[in-house]
Amino acid sequence: MKHLRFWLSAAALLALYLCAPANAESQMLDVNYPLWLDSGTYRFEFIPPVGGYYTFFTYGSNADITLYQDNDAISVEEDSILLNSSSTYRMDITVAEPIRFEIMRSARGKSILEPIELTTERYSYSKVIAREGDTHWYCFTPESDGVFTIASEPGDDRFLLVSGHLYDENYYRVAEAEGIESMNGFVIQESLIAGKTYYLRIHSKENTAGEYILNITAGGISSPTNLTLLETELTIYLDEQRNLNVRVFPLGAHEGLRYISENPEIAMVTQSGTILPRSAGETVIHIYSYGSAQTECRVIVPEIEPDSISLSSNVFELHAGESLRLEYRIFPEETTNRDVFFSVSDESIVSISEDGIITGIAEGEALFAVFTSDGMQYDTARAVVTKTPAHYRALIAGVHGDTHESERTGAVNTTNGIADMLLDMKGTVYEVTTLIDPAYEDLSAGINAAFAGATPSDISLIYINAHGGITDGTAWLRLADGHLLTAQSLELSLRKIPGVVVVIIDCCQSGAFIGNQKSFCDAVISAFSTSPFASSKYKILTSSAANEDSYRISSGSIQTEESMATVFGRSLAEGAGWDLIKDKSAVMRADLERDRAITLHEIFLYTKKRTNWRLSTSDVRQTVQIYPEGDPLILFAK
Repeated sequence: MKHLRFWLSAAALLALYLCAPANAESQMLDVNYPLWLDSGTYRFEFIPPVGGYYTFFTYGSNADITLYQDNDAISVEEDSILLNSSSTYRMDITVAEPIRFEIMRSARGKSILEPIELTTERYSYSKVIAREGDTHWYCFTPESDGVFTIASEPGDDRFLLVSGHLYDENYYRVAEAEGIESMNGFVIQESLIAGKTYYLRIHSKENTAGEYILNITAGGISSPTNLTLLETELTIYLDEQRNLNVRVFPLGAHEGLRYISENPEIAMVTQSGTILPRSAGETVIHIYSYGSAQTECRVIVPEIEPDSISLSSNVFELHAGESLRLEYRIFPEETTNRDVFFSVSDESIVSISEDGIITGIAEGEALFAVFTSDGMQYDTARAVVTKTPAHYRALIAGVHGDTHESERTGAVNTTNGIADMLLDMKGTVYEVTTLIDPAYEDLSAGINAAFAGATPSDISLIYINAHGGITDGTAWLRLADGHLLTAQSLELSLRKIPGVVVVIIDCCQSGAFIGNQKSFCDAVISAFSTSPFASSKYKILTSSAANEDSYRISSGSIQTEESMATVFGRSLAEGAGWDLIKDKSAVMRADLERDRAITLHEIFLYTKKRTNWRLSTSDVRQTVQIYPEGDPLILFAK
């Protein structure tokens, strides 16, 4: 647990989420969201947005924190704690005096403990907030005293607004600035001290995702006394963008500037001085220096009427239930009146929203048209709607340690590696849920959540690596709480999932889930003896035969979590085009047809051969099993 002193001004406190002491009911808490806690006892619940390690960070006095998963207490004394993405955690926290508290992802750039370092050679940085709600941390150390201007602007999509908070090396607040539309970002201007390290916290305005750019201007102790513009009035057409040419006087003064548009609906301005016109009209761009110098530029965006409109294609193909944004061009390019409307010949086949989203309703064809707002210009196209394709979902679960066995080194690496393998697929795009050390209730809840919304045309995949065995003829997997998950119990949990269900078991004696024992397939045949699902619903791949163990192997001389993986898991990932040890995309070695798609049969043939090859220098064998044989179902595609 990290405890750092932190004092906030009254203005800063208003920017934080203020919490009153909790009663019996829990309050929901967002990860990466700062809390200001008065003295007292609080109870929160939160769900990690992604599985992995997290840090519970307090600024100020020590706090007494107890974390629970279900009713089991989890120690938070380590720097980071491994949490599951689909689990709800309860946290009781007692503080003696006001503190600031935050749960951070324990990863480079996501935590104050692991900031991205900005060097003096690179004071500009482009970064993507890939997951809504993520926070980024940076640090830098000035080489000389002086004024610094820290500014943000959206990336290529010209969309993301971010805010910035600056702290010194003792984590005292230096400055904070909210991203605002009139500035297309935020600006902080402060005098900083050489040799001291400063930390910058970046978060999006409304938990949105996208690209942003940071620019840091350093140098110059004095404030400018005058700003001059090469042009104080600009006429800009809608398809153009212009850069403001501002000179700072006297020479040697700080050159960092703030740009503000009076009306960003007419023209936006970035904090690097680029004007982006948005609609016809006039606005004024104000430019401010560090200190009191300022100037302004009048911007005129002329009104231009359209003389033609053209769709990007004369045929649009989509699946039933699929939506696409229609692409069209209005000419001339500088047209300011870009309003359009749509018309469809058969709305039982497709529908089109006012903002140009076309959605397939049912198989068939329909004609549609796009018109300029006056109805004088138009273009037509044909929509072809086909059957809905399979949607891929996966639950990847791994048991690193349970109540009966010491830790299974490599289990976390294998589990995360298989999840990364699926996320790397571009042809079969998987929605992936990961569980590390699930108890029985966690796994049941994870199955319900991961495969919610599945339809008869979908593919649902569950992969489990754990300790396994057979007792009195019944195959089982041991979960983190010691619960023995039998083949029959697992089948019962999966039975209500519509569509094809692929079960991959990576454990000792896993072939018993297929073989002649009281197996998964016996449960299937018993449950669906009069149903068409009896032969087609389940596809099962296991790491070994019913009388064989499954093994783990290290890629190095020292057995660590990062170097260890199950032999089968490593072969599976390798066959599907993922290097589980180096954590990167690779050649799809199981792709016998060289079509960038791998069937269940192809991955079976590869893993069966590759698993035993990896064990060929030992006296043990591990025979991968499949049910049914020769199945052409496509599991992986890039």
